[in-house]
Parts: sequence; structure tokens; C-alpha cells
Amino acid sequence: MKKIICALLSMFMLCACITWLPISAATFAISLSELEGTAVESGKTYSISNAEELKKFASLCTEGNNWCEGVTFIVTEDIDLNEGWTASATAPTGEGAVLWTPISMFKGVLDGQGHTLSGFYVADSLDYKVIVGTGSGEHAGGIFCVLSGKTCEVKNLDIKNSYIHSQKFVGTVAGVTDPQSDCNGLTISNVTSSAIIESDGNGVGGILGNVFNGNSAANSIIYINDCEFSGEITANNQVGGIVGTGWRNINITNCVNNGKVCSLS
Repeated sequence: MKKIICALLSMFMLCACITWLPISAATFAISLSELEGTAVESGKTYSISNAEELKKFASLCTEGNNWCEGVTFIVTEDIDLNEGWTASATAPTGEGAVLWTPISMFKGVLDGQGHTLSGFYVADSLDYKVIVGTGSGEHAGGIFCVLSGKTCEVKNLDIKNSYIHSQKFVGTVAGVTDPQSDCNGLTISNVTSSAIIESDGNGVGGILGNVFNGNSAANSIIYINDCEFSGEITANNQVGGIVGTGWRNINITNCVNNGKVCSLS
């Protein structure tokens, strides 16, 4: 009996000494470098750890993948798209220079996990003219052109050393929200930006350019939480440190603008 008790006590002490480590999202994430083909699956998590994977992420956000609805992407390292370049209207040059084309639409989740993305250079181009509102073509610029859907979320990102220009509707994260879908619950949280943003038009914000109204937007609420802008904005009008213009309900909580905002009219 004493042997049994001693054995049980030994097992108990062993279990008590085991340190249970938390399991991170990266543990179950699929590296984009290992992804074969151009399809991603809803409900799965994919990791982004370098510039090539960040560019691959952009290439995966297509209509064929339903704009990544239900898909989560996590950033696992700080990433600089254009090392050695200082953000300005002058484009980066040289071997490996990246001129970022804003992702047309995004319905998934992008979680930066506190990492820094830097070196975005976005110059106005017809390549990212998007259809919004009544079907007319409008320019929209940012990392994304359009954020869409109730479960879309961009969070825990620090954007540095970046330059973004568009004729209209510009924000570091996105130019606009989708007026043609139910975006109730769409969230941008814990995003900081020190980008330089310039536009010849209106609807320009440090984080998000324009929150559109639309047929599906009557009861939609867009959430922007714990965000900070500390860069520079120069635009025509309807300019804001966090959001440029809003045509539907926006819940902005604990956000601050420490940047320079200049309206030309």
C-alpha cells in the first residue's frame, strides 16, 4: 500500500511541475510559402512571415477565393517591403523594389499580432479603380481598396515608412467600406500608422478613407477601436485623422490622431 501511495504522490508531483505552454495561432497556421496553388480554405489560418509571402497574400485575395471570406491571415514577423527606402512620393527603385497595388477587396481577417509592416508605396493608378455606390468607377487606395462583410477584421498592425496616394478615398488600411454588402460588425482595431497620405480628392483618413452608405448599410455599424495615426495627410476636403468621411454608423473608440492633417479647401 505504501508503495502505491508513494507512486501516486510521485505522479502528482511530476504533473504539478509540468509547465503548460499556451498554444499560439501560428502553431496551426499554414505558411503561405508552403501553400500549393492559388486556393485558400474558409476556416483555416495562414501565416505571413516575409515580403514574398505578403505579396502572395495579396495575390490570393481574389473573387475566385471569395475575397478570402472566413479565412484568417496572421503576421509572424516584422516585414519591410522596400528596405532602405524612405517614404515619399518618389518611388523605390532598384532590384526587388515593390510598388504595392491595393488589394481590390478583403472579407477575411488580417491579424498583425503586433508586428510592423513597412515600405508600402502606393501611387495612383487605374489598375485599382473600383466599382462602388451606384456602379460608377472610383479610385480607392490603401493596403486594401475595399473592406467588406460582417466578419472582416484588420487588427494588431503597426504601419510605418509608407506612402499612399489616390485620386479619392484613401486610408492606410483601406480606401472604403463596401456599400453593396452587410458590413455590420466590420472591425479595425489596434492599428497604428505613421504613413504619408496624399490625395487630390476627398474621403481621406489616417486609418480608413470613407465609410459608404448603401442598400445593405441601413443598420450596419463599423467599429474602429484603439487606433492611432501619427503620419501626414494632405487632401482636398473631407479629411480626418482616423476616418475621412462616414455615411453610415461608425463606432470609434479610444482612437487618437497625433499626425498632421491638411485640407486644401
